[in-house]
Amino acid sequence: MDDKGQLRSDIKIEEEDDLGKEIKVKFEKDEDFMVSVISAMDEEKVIAMKAIKQP
Repeated sequence: MDDKGQLRSDIKIEEEDDLGKEIKVKFEKDEDFMVSVISAMDEEKVIAMKAIKQP
């Protein structure tokens, strides 16, 4: 989601690096997680991922 609460599905993930591989595995296992995205000069990049614990 962006800062307005809108779901984002257009941000590309670098599948070759470790972070991209970890995100892909968690997504395929249907695990809940959030990613941190940095935006500069009209470009966006995922820089971190964190698992979300369910109550």
